[in-house]
Amino acid sequence: MYGALQTALFVLAISFPALLLVGRFIRPKRVPWWVVLVATAFVSTLLGYALDEIGWYAHFEETERCMESEAFFTPGQGCSVSYHVARIPMYLKWLPGIAILTCLLPIYFLTWWLRSRRHQVPRPNNSLERTREG
Repeated sequence: MYGALQTALFVLAISFPALLLVGRFIRPKRVPWWVVLVATAFVSTLLGYALDEIGWYAHFEETERCMESEAFFTPGQGCSVSYHVARIPMYLKWLPGIAILTCLLPIYFLTWWLRSRRHQVPRPNNSLERTREG
């Protein structure tokens, strides 16, 4: 259960900046850039902290499952008992979200540019050349 929750939180942490950019692409006036930046930093901090806390429980669940299966089926296989993870300090947990957002910005601007070129209205002919009227 904790493993599935950890996976869901990881997918949400990775996809949240993309979802914000989609919202910005669809409704640029409702989702200003400062909202995209602040929401990405805030949510990535929360999800990073949640992933750190749930990671221990997911590892414990996996180790327990391994120990049970080892006792009945495959003796001598060995299970990982230690949990070594490099944790980012709390005051830097916003950085992965901003990094993902930065990686997605070229795709956002390319699609924005293509959309603006597709919906471009032809300009009226303002040349000095006039048609003959008589």
